[in-house]
Amino acid sequence: MAASRQRHLGAYLVAVAAVFVLVAAWWGETGRVYVVPDPPPRHLCAGGTTTVEAWVLAGPGVSLDGAEGDRLSHRTWVGGAVRDGPRSAVPPGVATMRPVRTELRIEAPSVPGAARILPAAVREGVRWYATGLAPFVVDVGPPAGRFAVTAGPPPTTGPAGAPVELRFDLRNEGCRPWDPARGDTVGVRFVSPADGRVLGEGRLLLPGKVAPGQGATVVGAVELPAEPGSVCIDVAPVLSDTGWGMADPGASARSCGHRVLPPAVAVAVEAASTAGPAVAGERLPLRVVLRNTGREPFVPGRDRIGVQIEVDGKVRDPGARLDVARRVEPGERVEGTVEVPLPADAAGRVLVVRPGLVREGVQWAVCTEGCDRAALRLVPAPPRLAYAAQALAASPWAFVGGDLRVAVRLVNAGTEPWDPARGDVLGVRVRAGDGLPTEHRLPLPAAVAPGADVWVVGALPAPTEPGAYRLEAQPLREGERWFPSVARGAVVATGRTIPMAPSLFALTVVAAVIARRRPYAPMLAVAWTLALLSAERSVVEAAGIRPWPEHGRVVLGLALLAGVLRWGAGRRRGVRSVAFAAALVGASVVTADGALLRVFGSVLGPEHLLAWRQIPDVADSAAALAARAPHGALALVLVAALEVTSRRADPGRRPWLRPVLGTLALASVVLVGPLGRAITGPEARRIYDGRQLVARYGAFGAHVLRTVQGLRYGGRVPLPEGGIAAVRRRLEERRLPRPPAFGAGRGYDVVMIQAEALADWVLDAEVGGRPVVPTLRRWAREGTSLPLLDQTADGNTSDAELLALASLYPLERGAAAFLRADVPHHTLAHVLRAAGYTTISAHPFRGTFWNRVRTHPAYGFETSWFEDDFAAGPVVGWGLSDGAFLGQLAERISSRPSPIFVYAITLGLHHPYGAFPPHLAELDLPPEIEDTPLGNYLQAAAHLDRALADLERRLRAAGRWERTLVVVFGDHDPRLPPGPRPAEIVGVDEGPAGLPRVPFVLRGPPRLAAARTVAGQIDIAPTVLDVLGLDPPPTMLGTSILRPSARPSWVPRRGVVGRDRVLRWRDGAAECLDLSGRRRPREACAELSAQAAEARDLSRWLLDHGAGRVLAGSGAPGRAPARTAPSP
Repeated sequence: MAASRQRHLGAYLVAVAAVFVLVAAWWGETGRVYVVPDPPPRHLCAGGTTTVEAWVLAGPGVSLDGAEGDRLSHRTWVGGAVRDGPRSAVPPGVATMRPVRTELRIEAPSVPGAARILPAAVREGVRWYATGLAPFVVDVGPPAGRFAVTAGPPPTTGPAGAPVELRFDLRNEGCRPWDPARGDTVGVRFVSPADGRVLGEGRLLLPGKVAPGQGATVVGAVELPAEPGSVCIDVAPVLSDTGWGMADPGASARSCGHRVLPPAVAVAVEAASTAGPAVAGERLPLRVVLRNTGREPFVPGRDRIGVQIEVDGKVRDPGARLDVARRVEPGERVEGTVEVPLPADAAGRVLVVRPGLVREGVQWAVCTEGCDRAALRLVPAPPRLAYAAQALAASPWAFVGGDLRVAVRLVNAGTEPWDPARGDVLGVRVRAGDGLPTEHRLPLPAAVAPGADVWVVGALPAPTEPGAYRLEAQPLREGERWFPSVARGAVVATGRTIPMAPSLFALTVVAAVIARRRPYAPMLAVAWTLALLSAERSVVEAAGIRPWPEHGRVVLGLALLAGVLRWGAGRRRGVRSVAFAAALVGASVVTADGALLRVFGSVLGPEHLLAWRQIPDVADSAAALAARAPHGALALVLVAALEVTSRRADPGRRPWLRPVLGTLALASVVLVGPLGRAITGPEARRIYDGRQLVARYGAFGAHVLRTVQGLRYGGRVPLPEGGIAAVRRRLEERRLPRPPAFGAGRGYDVVMIQAEALADWVLDAEVGGRPVVPTLRRWAREGTSLPLLDQTADGNTSDAELLALASLYPLERGAAAFLRADVPHHTLAHVLRAAGYTTISAHPFRGTFWNRVRTHPAYGFETSWFEDDFAAGPVVGWGLSDGAFLGQLAERISSRPSPIFVYAITLGLHHPYGAFPPHLAELDLPPEIEDTPLGNYLQAAAHLDRALADLERRLRAAGRWERTLVVVFGDHDPRLPPGPRPAEIVGVDEGPAGLPRVPFVLRGPPRLAAARTVAGQIDIAPTVLDVLGLDPPPTMLGTSILRPSARPSWVPRRGVVGRDRVLRWRDGAAECLDLSGRRRPREACAELSAQAAEARDLSRWLLDHGAGRVLAGSGAPGRAPARTAPSP
């Protein structure tokens, strides 16, 4: 019993001792924090700071809390001195006895040598936490920026503010490499030798990484200071972590003997004042007075008053410019008002606006006086128009070329309501892959007050390329600006577009497999239908075409009709052979169509087959394009294989077969109704580009239309007896003597504007006593004006180009732009080009439309600008508004040397006049025509006139106006739908005997008198050449309006107009009238008819046989100009 008690007592004492030991150990660790670098640095640069990875462990009883002032740091011992290091934040999650990894900043001593560093934790203002670790030892080397100049820059002289090239050698005497990848550069300071002031500073790039002990040659340009006189230059490395370097003790980094000359271009700012409040995102009128303090004069067209804006220490150039109005010699003053666009994100921020003078493309003038005194310090008010994005929901996927459903929630964060009547809409940018974004608009459902929110819901065209897409939504006011965001910026959503052709191909495969196993005829018909649908869809997807609403109906009808015909044709060997060949031909056609539509906007046609020799040259490109969407061709090849491999006999005729086939055939005919109406209607001769035809009727429907058009209207007439020589004799007999005004505008620049659908009556139209086109009316008074007969036919706008440039009549059926695209001409552009003019055409629409990518080079234009060559802007009708188009064009004209010929085709007045943007409207229309086609047409005409006024202003500012011949004419009548007539509203005459007329205005030389009262569009080019002092070539069948002539003007399919007679064709019958519309005997117009027939025949021979340039002496018969693209 005693022994047992003794054993229990011993165990108790051992347990008490163990507990005592554990408590003692615990108590020894209490209050400690371990900060352990991993690994600790062994070498540091004097005065440098580095960041290392470290572990942090809090011992028992310790709770680190940044809110309580806990930080990580270190203590450094150098000799007998101790100093604290920089502080680092305590990482989150530091709990008792749980290590956490973080970053620790370590600062080296400022003198080289050995040092001891102990990382630790500190509670600011209270204590350092204990640690059980010993300090680690580091070797402190020289400073990182220590350097030596081994060869200083040679003596330099240059004008103040001008760039000067420096060259010098540096050696790295520090402890770390100089690395441009880390942001290390070389600094240059210009210092006054008199008082040590820093006059200027610049940065140069290092030639590469420079290790310690290595040298480098630094070469670069810096801007000399603005203050003339002697200067010294200091150079030093500027490191990303330590700043400017230090030269070796006892060595100098300064070189003197440099001289700054007075600046060539310098300015003193004498006054600057604003004329209104500063509002973020608005233009601020700034009145500026400058004095030329340089050595060179300010010259208009080269020197401009400009403004720079400093925001948060960063200088921006907002692009505000004002051309100096005259030559300003040194010492003279110049003043003007600059419209300064304030940054949209500048509300509540301090802006420093500094006026000055800029020599575009060279330099800003050196500011010598008043630079700081005249600088304006502004705090802009919040923007009038701003938004905050809340949400954007969009379709996560969509078929290529289909619709995207979009819903956006926005908050009006500006001070002004959003009003749809003023052009406020939601802009959506859709970017597919790495391509350029396409812009779309969604209307606001109602006005949105400041602070209110709105949901905008609608459908957008999906990208025509498969893959990922990105949507960005941002409101804007059309013609003014995109609204800035006060929060997140543009709201964004993503999704994917998927092609449909692979799915149709897969269904074709399934149908083909079933057709080999099941009764043959019905499933083969299904396979044919699906294969054609896949082929049509693959063409659309390969070409990136968005189908029109009727596309699906027509394509389905044609595919269904093909299936029905194949079903009804049976299984005979001859039928199988024909079907096999048709499938292979179809596969080849859709492959070629996809490539041609993608590049040229055309479908396969005879003109491409004639160029078969070029196939090897484009084989690689064609193969790459065909590979974009091969499913249609593969589907047709699969059907072709099915025709020759299937051996199953027909199941025989069945009673239900004929009714089924009949029903399906009837359904297919109903579906292809739009194509049938196009074949029998005017669409068969009014050919547009191939992309539009495929978008409407599918690839096979487009081929049907082209075939019908070629069979009906593609014939050419033979030359008269005697051939080319006979035609030449007839043309020579038509020459007339030069008019007295010949050469009145010799050497003038020429800007010819073909105004879409501009009718002559618009010049006299007034609404509420206000002229609709005051600028054009003034030009008509100052220059020469005459109404011209609209002589266009099926080619519409393209016919007007042929008439105005080549002075040839159009084809009566079909468009010469397509049917005679290979014919060489001798046009106005050719004549001017031979006279030394630069020839340019411009149109803000697709180049393939009306085949302009081919006709414009053939018409003699060296350069052609189309839709993609112009910046985006307000849209009116079919495309870029006339204001935006002519404004961009004026800037380009002003920058090009004289003489220049620019042929511009506007788009704003294009049919059908269904609407006009309210924010661009400026006419106060009477209620009876408000929001009608006539009212919208008048608003568009007024907008065109405002664009013409802006063109005049810009050319005047560039000093080009007084030596520019501006020609404006309409291309065809507006074809207004039934409704109020212009004569009833604006009280104007619409033309003799009901024949439409277009305006023709020449503004340039002093007023020239027209020698006749009846003319047509065919007379434009000869008139322009007479004004310029150049003889028209004999192939121009028109006659200058400055030359007296009794020749009549032929209007295709409508009549002939002479000096006092009109021969009018109506409902297939001809009637002779006088100019007042009274009937005359048919014989009174016989000579009129004969003269018109001769001119018509001459024009047709020249169009059909390409004799134009031959007769003008500049080409060979029948040889076409170099092609830029096949015609659709």
